[in-house]
Amino acid sequence: MPDYSDDEIHSHLRVNLRESGSVTPQVVALTQDTINYNLKVLYHENQVFKKINISHGTTSIQAATKAGQISIPTDNKAGHTVFYHCFFVSGTAKLPAQAGNNTVDVDLKNWEFVFPVDVGKIKMERGSSRDKVAKEMDRKGEFEILALFLDFTKNQISSYDRSMSKFPGHDLQPNQLQSFLGLMQEWAKSVSTPEAQNAATFSYVLQTQKPQTVSPEAPMFPPPDLLNIQTYPYMTPKTGQTEAGLTKAGARNMLLFILGSNVVQYPAKSLQWMGNLVMDGIPGTICLSREVMWDGFLLQKQPAFLMNDVNFVMCGYFHADKLTLDQGSNDYPKVDFGASYGINDANRAKDGLIYGWQKSNDSVWNWSKAGNGSKQTPYSNKYWAGLDVEWRSSASMAHQPSTNAVECSGTTEYFFQLRVTNNNMNQPREYALAKMHITMKWTLIFQFLVHDNGILTVNVDFPQNKYSFDAKITEQKGFDLTQFKDDQSKKFEESRTKALERIQQECVPQLKQDIARVHQFTLPGHGTFLYKNPVWTDMGDLMVDVDYVQGS
Repeated sequence: MPDYSDDEIHSHLRVNLRESGSVTPQVVALTQDTINYNLKVLYHENQVFKKINISHGTTSIQAATKAGQISIPTDNKAGHTVFYHCFFVSGTAKLPAQAGNNTVDVDLKNWEFVFPVDVGKIKMERGSSRDKVAKEMDRKGEFEILALFLDFTKNQISSYDRSMSKFPGHDLQPNQLQSFLGLMQEWAKSVSTPEAQNAATFSYVLQTQKPQTVSPEAPMFPPPDLLNIQTYPYMTPKTGQTEAGLTKAGARNMLLFILGSNVVQYPAKSLQWMGNLVMDGIPGTICLSREVMWDGFLLQKQPAFLMNDVNFVMCGYFHADKLTLDQGSNDYPKVDFGASYGINDANRAKDGLIYGWQKSNDSVWNWSKAGNGSKQTPYSNKYWAGLDVEWRSSASMAHQPSTNAVECSGTTEYFFQLRVTNNNMNQPREYALAKMHITMKWTLIFQFLVHDNGILTVNVDFPQNKYSFDAKITEQKGFDLTQFKDDQSKKFEESRTKALERIQQECVPQLKQDIARVHQFTLPGHGTFLYKNPVWTDMGDLMVDVDYVQGS
């Protein structure tokens, strides 16, 4: 993998799947070079495209060919037409002579004939071929499989590309060119059979009208339909230049397969150029919009809780448990109190409205919650005591562009106040006052990983160097509170250790278990591609590199 310049990386990360209020839900981008690799594999596995044997009247073509290749146009007109390069290794064409009814033999060695052809799609019918592909996809449920292939019935041979075609050693006369084009038209018909179609099928797409049967935990991913096939240029960073043809630069031009999602009601069916979906050395990319990945999946409130579980698990609590006042015969009353605080209260119920993240901008989400409690002794006694506790939890979450990480950071503050006064309304006197303030800060880092087969998983990291627990008595007065201070200092240390252990032993494992539900999602194309290197774009879309299984 080459070292990328800052400009190249910036162009890759600026990819944006939304324009003028419309969202492109999911995109598979395959480079010209990657498709051509697969066409070479198909060429060696099949006999269909190895020879051309066509005749019409007294004219004919008898030739051997090597693997055909495609070049992708760079006009970004959201079309699905590419140029097919037919390479003649050897052979002869019998074409009309310049005059009369005779023919002449034309040597086809090293000829290159380039013409437009459409990328087609067709639903695979039940049978052994479909069963084989379905087995490779390894998906349950009800779905259709679309084969994506070079559709030679939609050729434009008569509009062949004169600049890219090469007829070395020959200057074809108009009648000869017309005859040659007619023969190639007949050849195109001959390679439009089901057998030939299989030999020109370079990918498959799953689509389903019942996504919940395919992925019950994450029905937003299996696409209900293939919305469009379109070309997409690679633009050189800084200059913005494009290049078509079978060149090193042209090899990065792309064919896009735009997929729908049931969470995007009015999806865009084409994608204007908004950054390079691939970089040098990346065969292809799957890009999942933040509307699908975040709004539809990671931040869903039903049936799974996923990233919202961070707030539920790390939310604080502070309970005023008990308060008694022993007034006895001494001048000063004796106070007995109890309060408990921490995080991840087992008595709470999950509620998406309470613990759900709120979007601050396209890349940052925030959340906060607070609570309080109190205890009081009766006013009828000589003295009165009051215990007030309060907690405030807040957190922020942001994806880290150019990495596979999402970082969540949070703070919980605990406030404690204990007061003892007399009950003389005319001359109130505060005998004792104690205030405490505790601040706990934490960070969790979620790293999204993808296995070769497309299964997405998440690691949860709790860096201890970003954990802090600061507790102090902010105010005290009145009777001797030395013992109180010593007792609370010990409790502070116990609480610090207990909170750390709870995060490590309870919270992080719980989050790992809940977030692990993402493994229910297998990226589109499973069985056709290998997957690696998931990264977040600047806009919060998730990009995953893909490569053909045959290239492993």
